[in-house]
Amino acid sequence: MHRLATLSRTERHRLVSGFIDETLEGLDTDPEFVALMRSVMPELPDDPGPEQVEAWVELAGLCQSPDFRAAIRRTAQDQAQEPCAERYRGLLATVDGWPGSPALAPVRPWFTTAFAGTGAGTGSGV
Repeated sequence: MHRLATLSRTERHRLVSGFIDETLEGLDTDPEFVALMRSVMPELPDDPGPEQVEAWVELAGLCQSPDFRAAIRRTAQDQAQEPCAERYRGLLATVDGWPGSPALAPVRPWFTTAFAGTGAGTGSGV
């Protein structure tokens, strides 16, 4: 069995929290973005199925991947530069009578794609 599959709940939480902390360290990141990252914390059940274990091992591997960390960091940097664009879109929506959009709307499709198939953030317990 892969060593990542045998980590305790505390070790799994530490691994993912460390990934988030180290990836976002030193960035002027939107607190909503950080909250979104933390809200998709995987929770492997006490008696996971084989698919859940496989997904956890892959997810843990991503958290340790320098390329994945760099991609998330770039996303966070883009999000940090988003306030001016968000303000512009908000003002444009007001002027044109459109409904406003949530501040994290631009990053949500990325998260949907990035976590597709992992079960992360879907309540599946991964």
